[in-house]
Amino acid sequence: MRCPQCGQEVSDDAGVCPSCSAPLRQGDGQPAVSPGVSGLACPGCGGTRFSRGSKTIEGEDEDDDDVVVSLARCTSCGKVFDKETPEYWRFFADRFVPGKNGLPLAIGMKGKIGEDSFEILGRIRYQEDELYDDSWWEEWYLLSDSGERGFLVVEDGHFELYTKTRPREELTFDEGVVRFDGQRLDAEEDGYTARIAWFEGQFPWDAELGESTWCIDTRVDGDRVAIERSEDEAEVWRARRVPARELFAGFGLTDAVKAYDDALGLGASFAKKARIYFLAGLVMLGLALYNCSGGKAAHILQVPQGKTATPLALERAEEGQGTSLAGTLSKGVAWKLTSFSNAVFDNVRLDSEGSIHQLRLAAPSIHNEWIEATATLLRVVSPTSNELVYSFTAAIWHASGTDSEGYWSESGGNDSQEFVLDKAGVYRILLSITHEKGTRPVSDVAVMIHEGERSYSFLLVSGLLALFMGLRCRSRRKLAGNIPGGLLPD
Repeated sequence: MRCPQCGQEVSDDAGVCPSCSAPLRQGDGQPAVSPGVSGLACPGCGGTRFSRGSKTIEGEDEDDDDVVVSLARCTSCGKVFDKETPEYWRFFADRFVPGKNGLPLAIGMKGKIGEDSFEILGRIRYQEDELYDDSWWEEWYLLSDSGERGFLVVEDGHFELYTKTRPREELTFDEGVVRFDGQRLDAEEDGYTARIAWFEGQFPWDAELGESTWCIDTRVDGDRVAIERSEDEAEVWRARRVPARELFAGFGLTDAVKAYDDALGLGASFAKKARIYFLAGLVMLGLALYNCSGGKAAHILQVPQGKTATPLALERAEEGQGTSLAGTLSKGVAWKLTSFSNAVFDNVRLDSEGSIHQLRLAAPSIHNEWIEATATLLRVVSPTSNELVYSFTAAIWHASGTDSEGYWSESGGNDSQEFVLDKAGVYRILLSITHEKGTRPVSDVAVMIHEGERSYSFLLVSGLLALFMGLRCRSRRKLAGNIPGGLLPD
């Protein structure tokens, strides 16, 4: 036999060519290329060795993508063959190895599809002309006992059998418009040219490499319909879905049937897991959202006895984040602070045991000054005994001035920290304030506790992880590649 790559004579038992290392046979012993495809010679110099190259065709419009086109190049004289030359198709046909799609079908097989008996007579691989190597598909030519012709194609992961049909209305081609069963199709926009890139077996016509057919696809009554037009005639083919398991069983492919059943069982398992993960994820995200936004109102501890609440306290209350007052100021505290002063807030009831609490100090109306305030939280154990729980110091400040760019202002009007409440009960807050000027009213310093906020970040993370796992199981449920030929479950 001759090597289809370099044309050298090699042994019929050889798996690869000893001259150019080109593969000669598949693992099953079948020739790597179909008869008639090998023996390519350059018409310019007679050379029989070719290399693969490419060129880029720029899109006609700005929105059109560039297309990379494969080329065959003679290694002897450098002559280039593109899609317009038969040598291009003969060269690249050698690169299309039979069995590439992995389907367990073969020429000569006989079986049933529905109630009809068919024999597989040929296989043909097409390339869409404008997309070149980016779009190709295979069609298996079948002939029934009654003489009906059909082409078996894998569409979107499923078998479809195309058989010839008659249009209900006359099929016409007029000035770039195809009229078919009440539809008006644009031949330029919707149509495409398919060329034969490889074939084997028998067909009802004399197939040739590079032979082109103009096609247009549409749908009628939910079925795929393909219109094919050659130089002398037009044909209409209607597709019907053929379940993969039914086809495998009809052709006696027991191993493929078992692989399909195993894949479906695994797919059902993944589908069940996906539903569980999705449900768990939604529940955890819902709980995280509800609890993060549904904490108890803040206690805004403000100087009583008719004093005006601070703007910050009023703002917090209007936003539904707090109540006007919780706790009372102890007697004997001066309304005007000296450089250092203390205040006591009693009877602060905190019940959300184990929850995260936020302690906040604020002085929203300061101007070019600073305050250092320390809030100490004590749990009341008895009338004469307190237990230290938490202490927090905040630096509250404001500064402003003018420079070459004009007026500027910077401030830290409030500060806060979080702590976990270990025990529910009655608490007391000691507020110690050091003030730069020694004239700040106590009523202008607010102390707030926002209680009942648990840390639900673990729920948020777990919920997102569960949704990710659900999506992963859902994608694996399709099991592309587990069913022979990369088919999807019907």
